[in-house]
Amino acid sequence: MTEEQKEQMRIAINRKIEQHWDKLVKDSKQVSGYNYSQYGEDLLMFCISEFLTKKDITYQYKVAVTDDKLLNYMGRAMSLNIRSSNSPFYLKYRRDMMNNRGTYEAEYENSAYRTVDYQPDVIDEDFDLDKKHKSPVDCMEYAVGQLDFYYGALINKYYYQKYTIKQIAEYYEIPKDSIQNDLKKARKMLRQHCNHFDI
Repeated sequence: MTEEQKEQMRIAINRKIEQHWDKLVKDSKQVSGYNYSQYGEDLLMFCISEFLTKKDITYQYKVAVTDDKLLNYMGRAMSLNIRSSNSPFYLKYRRDMMNNRGTYEAEYENSAYRTVDYQPDVIDEDFDLDKKHKSPVDCMEYAVGQLDFYYGALINKYYYQKYTIKQIAEYYEIPKDSIQNDLKKARKMLRQHCNHFDI
């Protein structure tokens, strides 16, 4: 694909964003609810930015122009980012708002809550290895962190928080079949990350 073709695709994608802008703003208000004034505008801009910078231009074009599913994609992205406490949006924007008390170690210098210099009972002989090479469990934890946010959130809900597929589908308002298919994709990606352990 030539640079000129990519530029034409970018122009078409931007036109679709402009075309759906009012509806995107309305959807971000609906997703954010009464917290729209705090982070609703940031949520929409963050999701658009992630879409335009992290996704391949052909995928962007397919979603926005060919399939004309930009509203669906953005609605889903905003919903996932606002509901999860480990989403990129939460980590970048909401976490600081949620913890605006500003508790720092310096506040505890003269209190009973001073930090203790903890000495582990077990020495990790593989401390110099990358986490993905230590053990299958460490590799899986590392691999979950490397997944795209959506797939990481599904793995977290299903395996760590013990949600059922039905509960995940209800939580994210996504059909059960889609959740099942996406969990299969996520498991496949995890196996690829940790294939040196024959998982």
